[in-house]
Amino acid sequence: MWSNLYGQVMIIVPYLIMAPSLFVGPATLGVVTQTGNAFGKVNDSFSYLIDHWTDITKFLSVIKRLKEFEGLLLKS
Repeated sequence: MWSNLYGQVMIIVPYLIMAPSLFVGPATLGVVTQTGNAFGKVNDSFSYLIDHWTDITKFLSVIKRLKEFEGLLLKS
């Protein structure tokens, strides 16, 4: 649920941030659209971590268990 909510909110965040510039005048609609596209690409890159967080934590726990196992073997 949180991942879906995050994805939906991140679609409109760059437009909310750029809206004052668009209405006051220094930014054109093209600049706002380019900013939204750039923000979307960065968000897609970071969303990899969100989408695969359970896999990443499983992998890290395996590494931790293997290090503990290796430490026990070296003690013996």
